[in-house]
Amino acid sequence: MRVKGKRIGSILLLIMLLGVTVGYSYLSSELVINGTSKIKNATWDIHFANLSVSSGSVSIDTTAYPSAKAATIDTNDTTKVTYNVLFSKPGDYYEFTVDAVNAGSIDAMIDTITSTIKINGVDKTNNIPAWLNYSVTYTNEVSIAENQILAAGDTETYKVRVELSKDITNSQLEEASEAELQFSFSVAYKQTDGNEVEVNLPTAASTILRAAQAAGQLNQIPDTNIYIFKGGTSNPPANYVKFNCDDNGENCENWRIVGIYNGQMKIIRVNDNGEPTAPDGFTSVYWNTTISPLGWGGSNIKESLNTTYYNTLSNTAKDMIDENGKWDIGAVSYNATAQEAYTSSTSSAMYTTPWTGKVGIIASYEYLYATIDTTCFTTSGNEYGGVCGSKSNNWLTPKNTIWTLSGEYGYADYVITIAAFGDVSSGLYMSNLEAIPALFLKSSVTIASGDGTNPANAYVLQ
Repeated sequence: MRVKGKRIGSILLLIMLLGVTVGYSYLSSELVINGTSKIKNATWDIHFANLSVSSGSVSIDTTAYPSAKAATIDTNDTTKVTYNVLFSKPGDYYEFTVDAVNAGSIDAMIDTITSTIKINGVDKTNNIPAWLNYSVTYTNEVSIAENQILAAGDTETYKVRVELSKDITNSQLEEASEAELQFSFSVAYKQTDGNEVEVNLPTAASTILRAAQAAGQLNQIPDTNIYIFKGGTSNPPANYVKFNCDDNGENCENWRIVGIYNGQMKIIRVNDNGEPTAPDGFTSVYWNTTISPLGWGGSNIKESLNTTYYNTLSNTAKDMIDENGKWDIGAVSYNATAQEAYTSSTSSAMYTTPWTGKVGIIASYEYLYATIDTTCFTTSGNEYGGVCGSKSNNWLTPKNTIWTLSGEYGYADYVITIAAFGDVSSGLYMSNLEAIPALFLKSSVTIASGDGTNPANAYVLQ
């Protein structure tokens, strides 16, 4: 999106990362056994070094923004980094790396982490707007977390990135224009106490999220940490994974990532063409044989997927599944827009309590948010056929009509469905439709290989 004649904000970006000195009381002792002892001189020195701004970051233009300042380590206090930059168009970002160095003789660990985000002076830490992407991680995308060790003599590299979304809407543009953003991120270190942990490999969810954000392949549900993969045959997202491999890692099935939900991946079964496809036994099934007053919680499909189908999965697959995945099962209207469908799924007066379980199917809002055409978000689901739900624009459009786990609001005997031509509709509970398995993976799953671009290069998980 190109913005003409309008500057998007004097955006102040501030990051402060602080180390905390710890006394040496743990090292001191009075020795009363015969003989003498000498306590070796100990030093405590944690600081920043080697700051580098990433290629592609917005330039520092003091003519357009007199207060602009590149990310810099404070010469008088090397535990502090500050920066001040201006974004002028969607997709602008500023990114830098900086080393956290333990130059002392004492092993350290992270004690506390404090992060705040303010927009025009208002705290937005827990309500980050959809047009802003902000992260502080290690360079391998691992989250910075309490108890992580920074041993004496070691270095860990932080990566800071703030970005104005490429997919900003007109209404979001009004919110972002002339906004001043203030960021503060501080890490307090202390002496190790026996509870320290190593910095682990990046999770698959965090790595894939960053890659997809950089490629512009996600639609974020407003005011949430839910990101749905968008695109179709004309611009396919890199969301293929190999799953349900045998115990030797062979004979895998093709699945695709629906999205990232608060740091956790949800995947759905597909065929060799990438179309959502049911396994044998689920290509033509009733939702239920009787009216289900409990919605998904009382459906036959739920029972069959979590017993008959689950038992066919390999041990390798079962080990990756989050058996306590939380699924939004609130009833929705077939003509709901994407946002309306999400809101109803999470707060509907019918079937409001999320279901917890191993295997489910997608909700209607996930399909509605998978289109690459964001103007469709104001389109009713029953009018998604054509542009919004075409296979060229929406990879979740099924080959055949499928069930969702969303009951139809106001009707205990009808369930929301997605047709092969793209419209959202509803079907009587005793209709014969496809039920396509979807499931949440454990957040600890990591990537062994692959880049997700197609079935041949699908992510291989471990």
